[in-house]
Amino acid sequence: MTEFVFGSCCLAVDTEANRAWYASHPLPWVTCGCAGCRNFLQAVKLMPPAVTALFGALGLDPEKSGETC
Repeated sequence: MTEFVFGSCCLAVDTEANRAWYASHPLPWVTCGCAGCRNFLQAVKLMPPAVTALFGALGLDPEKSGETC
C-alpha cells in the first residue's frame, strides 16, 4: 500500500493491484461514439501534467472514464 496525503486526508492505495487490474482488462472502456465520449477521449489528453502524474502515482489510467468521474 502507498499512502497519499491531501491536506488533512490520508488515502491508502494498492497501486500495484490497480495496475494489475488494468493489465487484465485491456479492452477499450469508451465504446460509445457519441460527441460527449469523443470529446472526453480528446480532453483527457490535455490534462495538466500534475493531474496526469497524480493518476499515474495512484496506479489509475485517466483514459478510463470511470476513474475520472
